[in-house]
Amino acid sequence: MGLGKILFFSIRYYTILAVIFDVAQIHSFSRFQPSLDTCVAMDATIRVVGAISLWTIEIIMQLRIYALYNCSKRVATFNAFLFLLSIGGFLWILIHNAQGRANVIHEAKQLPIPGCPVVHTGIEWAQWIPATVFEGVLFVFALLKSIHTFVTRKRGGIRTNGVLFSIIVHDNLLYFFGVSALLVLNNLMVVNVTKIPWFSYSPFHAALGIMTSRMLLHLHKVVVKGRLVYTGTRASSQYPETFNAYPMQIMSTTATVSWHVGANTMYLYCVFYVACFANYDGAEGSSDGIILPALQTMSPESRHVCRLRRRHRAGSSPMSSESRI
Repeated sequence: MGLGKILFFSIRYYTILAVIFDVAQIHSFSRFQPSLDTCVAMDATIRVVGAISLWTIEIIMQLRIYALYNCSKRVATFNAFLFLLSIGGFLWILIHNAQGRANVIHEAKQLPIPGCPVVHTGIEWAQWIPATVFEGVLFVFALLKSIHTFVTRKRGGIRTNGVLFSIIVHDNLLYFFGVSALLVLNNLMVVNVTKIPWFSYSPFHAALGIMTSRMLLHLHKVVVKGRLVYTGTRASSQYPETFNAYPMQIMSTTATVSWHVGANTMYLYCVFYVACFANYDGAEGSSDGIILPALQTMSPESRHVCRLRRRHRAGSSPMSSESRI
C-alpha cells in the first residue's frame, strides 16, 4: 500500500473515530460530574484530536501544491517550514492555556452541575489562528497557480480540457475556502462573538474528513477513467512554461491507446499520478528528488516513459516517446 492510500484511509477512518469520540465525550460528561483534573486533561485532548486530523490533511494539501508547482523544492520547503511553525504555535498556545485552566474553572466546578465548565482561558481564542494562517498561505498558492494558468491560456500558451490540472486547482480552492471558513467559525465561537452555541468539534472534524475524502476520490475517479489531460496546445518559446502537449489518455486499464507527448506533459503526468494514490518507491526518485510512481500500478511501458523523462531532465537527449498504456 502506497503513502497516498495510507493517508487517504487514515483520514477517512480517523474522521469517523474523531466524531465518535466527540459525541461520546459530550453525552457521557453530561451525565456525571468529572473531576477537575479530568476536565483539564479532556480540554487539551479534544483539541489535539482535531489537530491530528487537520495536520494529516495539510500534509496532503502540501503534496498537491507541490505537484501544481512542478515539484518545486523551494515551494515544498517553504510550506513545510510554515507547517512546522503552525504546529509549534498550536502546541505553545495549548500548553499555555492548559497550565492556567485549573485555576480558571475551579470555582465553576464547585457548582452541582454535570459536565465540564465551558470557560475560555488565557489566549484560547488564538488556538486555531496558526492553522488558519497556514491554510491561508496554501490557499494563496492555489489561487496564484489558477490565475497564472488562466492568464497563460488567454495568451494562447496553453489550453486545458478541464480534467486533471483544472480539477486539482478547482478542488484545492474549494477545499481551502471551506476549511478556512470552518476555522474562522471555530475562532468566533471560542471568543463568543457570535450567538452560535459551542457544539464541540464534531461538525468541524466531519466536514474536514468529508471534504478531503471527496476531493481525493474525485481526482482518483477522473484518472482511473483514463480521460484526456491536455489537448491541442502549441509550443511557444515566448512562454517558457508552456506545456507542449498533444492528445493523451492516461491510466486506462482496459483500452490500448497510442500517444505522443512533450516532456513537460509527461512530467505533469507523473506528478499527477503521485497525487492519485500511486504507490511510492524511493528507488524511483528523479533528479529533482520527486518520487515517481513507476511501480506495480503502472505498466512497463509507462515506467519506461517516466524513466525517459527523468533522463531528459538530467540533461540527456530530448524525450519524445510513443508508448502504450
